[in-house]
Amino acid sequence: ASINYASRIQSKVLNNDIWEHFPKSFVFYKPKDIVSWDFYFTAESFQGKKILAVADCTWHWVPGALLTILWKTNIQQIVGKVEMPGQIIDYLDVQFMDLQKKSALEDSVVRDSMDIACVFYDPETKMLDFSSAFRPIYILRQNGEIEQIPATNRVEVGSKLRSPDFDGYKNNTIQLYPGDEVILFTDGMNDQFDKNNKKLKTSGLRQMLSDVSTVPIAERASYIQNFYENLMKKDNGELIEQTDDMCLVGFRVE
Repeated sequence: ASINYASRIQSKVLNNDIWEHFPKSFVFYKPKDIVSWDFYFTAESFQGKKILAVADCTWHWVPGALLTILWKTNIQQIVGKVEMPGQIIDYLDVQFMDLQKKSALEDSVVRDSMDIACVFYDPETKMLDFSSAFRPIYILRQNGEIEQIPATNRVEVGSKLRSPDFDGYKNNTIQLYPGDEVILFTDGMNDQFDKNNKKLKTSGLRQMLSDVSTVPIAERASYIQNFYENLMKKDNGELIEQTDDMCLVGFRVE
């Protein structure tokens, strides 16, 4: 009962009205367990840019769920003071490292970290500023082309496994055009196995995104839900175990 109550608290705190900032958008959010260690966040910067972040805490079960609430709160505290997405990730990185020092977690720093992708979108210029820790994003161009924008940084938030010359999270700027779509997602989306124990991988995810691009945005979440249910369904109708939390958020440029 207590874990279900924790799930309700988490859902309430992490609830995002994404359509306020991205009217043409969709969300697929499927925790592996009762509580989730993935989350997404939307806001508006003081410059009028629309902000979207999708993150995956590598702590699992209840600790990971608590961290999702903590990191969303941290983002809310800094979002009105920054100009680029890399500054948000820099701030989270400092907070994460400080948390580990204070809570005597030095023996487990390898696994206590976070992957995140964050974008700032300017509706006027249609420019997209992107920064990430280990997470790529996809851009579905109006002509059907799928562009994978690689992670701007290969350093997880809060991880001490970094080179001595690491000097913060870099940004990338991409020009978007009407009809383009931007997709942020956690690694659970491509790490799922099918009934034959074959992982979906990046190639399978790209194909699914290509297929779903022809589906009306209002029906995207249901389409993706059905896709994974069919992927995971055994011959006897039972579903194989979900391997990880899954979170995918996309928006269309108008």
